[in-house]
Parts: sequence; C-alpha cells; structure tokens
Amino acid sequence: MRPNPIGRLLLFSAVASVALLVAAAPALAGLVVLPDQYDFDEVQVGSTASASILISNAWSGNLRISSVVLTTGSSDFTPVNPPPSGTAIQLGSVYHMGVSFTPSAEGFVTAVLEVQWTNGESGTSTVALAVTATPPPPTVEDVLAEFDERVANGARYGSGSG
Repeated sequence: MRPNPIGRLLLFSAVASVALLVAAAPALAGLVVLPDQYDFDEVQVGSTASASILISNAWSGNLRISSVVLTTGSSDFTPVNPPPSGTAIQLGSVYHMGVSFTPSAEGFVTAVLEVQWTNGESGTSTVALAVTATPPPPTVEDVLAEFDERVANGARYGSGSG
C-alpha cells in the first residue's frame, strides 16, 4: 500500500491548526473562540454576509457548551450551526460554526456573540461583531423615476425629437 502524502498533509494541517488554537489560549485556559472579533466591512441592505467561527478546547479536560447567544447589538446577526447546549468539546477538537448578517437598514451595526461553557467552573468566550450596512444599488426603475421627476420639475431638460 502506497503512503498517501495528501492525507498526511491534511492530517498535519488539522493537527497544526488545533495546536495553534490551543497555543493561543490564555493562562487560565478554557474555551477559545476564534476570531475574538470580526468586521464584516460593508454589506448592502438586502444582501447576506457570513463569517466562520472556530471553537476549541484549551483546557486539559472536556468542556461543555452551556449556550451560544447574541447578547447585545443588532438582531440582523444570526448564529449558524451553533453547538447545542450540553455539547462536549474535547481537548484538541474544533467545532465549526458561523454567524450571518443580513442588514435591515443602513448604518454601523455591532453585536456580541457569547459562548458560555463549563468545565466544573463557568466561563464565557466572546466574539465582537461589526459591520457597516450600505444602501443597495439603485435599480433601473429607480434611475428612470428620478430622471422623470427631475424633467417634470424642470431640473432636467432637453431639445430635439423625442
């Protein structure tokens, strides 16, 4: 049987990612949530943007998720595939979830995602979320209606046939 170099590379990559997550843990280790802040930059009203969140155990025993909630900020953010309450996260394992944002109005928007956990003691890991919701691009109908309004008001005029 031939060795599978791609399989070994993927395994090494997965182990290295977990090692980096564990190495990033604070001195009083618990649950590490990466990134701990995410800026969606600009998202047009009516569009949706998503971010990936990694949850890793940086403690020597199992951790259990108590809850995953958006505690402050806009309800335009939605957790995607959050771990259910009671989910055990073993040392070195990574849970993948996400957050989506669908703006309902223009402006700068923030929220905080909290992952509450227990390992005999309780802890909370957070992700600060930010985004600027921008107006959607005008439609052809919007442009024609504005043009017709300006012609009717005398702000635009022309000469010639048609």
